[in-house]
Amino acid sequence: MGENRAWAAMVAEDAGIDRTQLRPQDTFEHLGLDSLALLRLRVRLEEDFGVWLDETEFNATTTVAELEHLMSAREAARG
Repeated sequence: MGENRAWAAMVAEDAGIDRTQLRPQDTFEHLGLDSLALLRLRVRLEEDFGVWLDETEFNATTTVAELEHLMSAREAARG
């Protein structure tokens, strides 16, 4: 993960790892994030970044790279 993304720091924090250990191919399952942890993460992302994340679309993301794509799209749409 080359770019410094604040949302990635949230994922790493929730997974209990250092931000530098987070890799694009990491799955949320591999990181130990269950459905409740992902629900909390989605709410935090929405609140902290002022973006709306569709529940179905968010739940379809399974990797850090997919979340990066989703967050980039939402941040771009927000302007």
